[in-house]
Amino acid sequence: MYPWSLPSPEAYFKRVAALNAKYMPADPWVDVWEGGCPTAPGVPAGKVGENPCLPMYEAFEKAAQIGGFSQWCSRCNGTSDPHYVYNDWLDNGTPVFLQPAALWYPSQKGFCNKTDGGHGARASAASLAAEADCVEGILRAVAAANPQRPLFVPAYGVDNYVDVAAAMQARLAADGWEVVGAQDFARLGRQAAPGRR
Repeated sequence: MYPWSLPSPEAYFKRVAALNAKYMPADPWVDVWEGGCPTAPGVPAGKVGENPCLPMYEAFEKAAQIGGFSQWCSRCNGTSDPHYVYNDWLDNGTPVFLQPAALWYPSQKGFCNKTDGGHGARASAASLAAEADCVEGILRAVAAANPQRPLFVPAYGVDNYVDVAAAMQARLAADGWEVVGAQDFARLGRQAAPGRR
């Protein structure tokens, strides 16, 4: 969704609240597709470690009771480090986790090679292994670049994501990694909010 660009985000938030109440599980996760934040009075310019979208996330969560947010926010972090991951929480403990640039469509953006499958054809075992090697390398670089623990690392647009997720769980579990879906991300993220551990 692109809520920041709508003429009335507040009306949209109320509509989402009604749809969530009718169709969604508790604590739904929202991935915002905007690449930045609205420019508005009182919203500071992006700096490393600060996110100028936070007031919009807060308004969205308050209106629609969102479980957590992710976003590829190209201008939110003020850094060109492709391994920088943003973990923050709203005052009520709602997680806001922004994926690193290297894990936002990594094959399409040149961080990993594209696999040889597609259009209904499964990628070869060698191609899947090469993709898993690439994603594992990115995850390990992200962990090294971000000392915060626990660290939540969203990935978005990974080719063959089911195969890659299974490979990451097998390869990284011994090092304390856990591969989870969005509902667990919301629950675990809220549990890890500062002051709630």
